[in-house]
Amino acid sequence: MQRYKTGKVLGEGAFGTVCEAVHEESGDLVAVKTLKDKCRDISAMMNLAEVKALRSLSHPNIVACKELLLDVQGHVNMVFELVQGGNLEKLARQRSKPFTERQISSVCYQLLKAAEYMHSQRYLHRDIKPENILLQTSGLEEDARIKLADLGLAKRLNPGDRRPHTTYVATRWYRSPEILLHIGNYGFPSDMWAIGAVIAELVRLGDPLFPGRDEDDQLARIVALRGHPAMVNWKTGEVAMKRRRIRLPRVPPSSLKSVLVGASLPVVQLISDLLELDPDKRPTAVEALNYPLFVTHSEGADSVYRSAKRRKLSSEKRDTARSGEYPPTAFTYRSGDNVQGAGDENLIRSPRCNGHSNLLQDNDMIMPTSAYPSVPCTSVPIPFRFKYSASRKTESTSRSEDLRMGKRKPAARFNLHVFH
Repeated sequence: MQRYKTGKVLGEGAFGTVCEAVHEESGDLVAVKTLKDKCRDISAMMNLAEVKALRSLSHPNIVACKELLLDVQGHVNMVFELVQGGNLEKLARQRSKPFTERQISSVCYQLLKAAEYMHSQRYLHRDIKPENILLQTSGLEEDARIKLADLGLAKRLNPGDRRPHTTYVATRWYRSPEILLHIGNYGFPSDMWAIGAVIAELVRLGDPLFPGRDEDDQLARIVALRGHPAMVNWKTGEVAMKRRRIRLPRVPPSSLKSVLVGASLPVVQLISDLLELDPDKRPTAVEALNYPLFVTHSEGADSVYRSAKRRKLSSEKRDTARSGEYPPTAFTYRSGDNVQGAGDENLIRSPRCNGHSNLLQDNDMIMPTSAYPSVPCTSVPIPFRFKYSASRKTESTSRSEDLRMGKRKPAARFNLHVFH
C-alpha cells in the first residue's frame, strides 16, 4: 500500500471498508477495499471466495479489480477502478421526479447483462441491492453506465453439487422467498428476485417495496402482495412454511400497479415476473432480456434505439415502448382460457409463467399503497431438514441447459503484490 495514498472513506460494511486512494506515481484514482479478516499467507488469500470470483469474472458492467495487495500484518487490500457517480440508492432518494422508461430500461438492461454473464459463469451474486449498483456519472443519463459491485458473497454453483447453501446472505429487503424460508438449495432465481426488487425501488424513488423489520415481517409483506404459496401453486414454499410453523393468511396475489405508480406496463410486467413467488416461474436473465421493455436495445449500445426495428414493430402494431400496451399475441389471454380470472381481453401476463399471479387487470385485489397491512405471523424456530426429490430438477442442471452460453471466458487479469 506504499504506492497508494488513501483518502476519504467511501463505504463500510460487515466484511470491510472501502476508501478512495490515489496512485502516487501515475495519479490514477482508485477504490481500495480492505477486508476485516486477515490472511496468514498468499495461499489463504487466493482461496477467498471474493478473490476467486474476481479472478473468474470480467465484464463491462461489473467493477474491475486491478490489484491484490497483502501486507505483513495479513491485511488484504483489493484495488478497484473508481466509479465516481455514487450508487443507485443515493440517486433514487435524491430525485424528485420519476425516472423515464428509457432510464429505467437502461439500468435494468445493464443489470441483467451483468447477471446474465455471472450466471453463465455459474456465479451467484447473492447481494444485489441499490447500494451495490454504482454509476459512472452523477446523474442517470440515457447513456450512463452502471457497475455491479461487492462480490463478497458471490458463490460458484458447481454442476451436480446438491449441498444446501447458507441462507444468511443478502440484505433482508432483497432476499427471495426461498431464502427467507431457509430453503437451502436456492439458485440463480434468487438473484432475479433481487433485481426485481431493485427496479421496483427505482420506480418508487428509493422507497423499498418490501421493507421488513425482521425475517417474519419480510415474509409477511411479500405474501401480502405476491400471494400465499398455496395460492400460486408453489408446493416447496408451502411445505417449508408448514415445517417452520409459519402461519399467514392465504391471500391471492395482487397487481403491482398500485405500488408502482406511474410505471409503464412493460416495466410493471417485468418486475411482476421477476417477483414471482415460485423461483421456477421467474425468468432467467437471458429470458428477461427478451422482454418487450428491451425491444429497443442493441447489443453494442445500452440505450440506442434501432429505427429499422422500431418501424417494423410499428407496422405490425407491436411497438410496446410507444403504445404502452402488449400486442394481442402470446402476452395476452383470450376469452375462455382455463385460468382464474380469465375472460377479459385486456388481461396481461408473461409468456413464461403459469397460474394467475401476474394478471394485471383493473379489478384485481390491490393492497393499500400506504404500507402493507400488518399480517399476523407466528414463527416457531425448529430444525429444517432438507429433502431432495429425484423427480425435481436441480438448479445446476435445468438452468445450465437453458443458458447455453458456451465455454467460460478467460479469467480477469490483474496484478498481485505481496509485501514482506
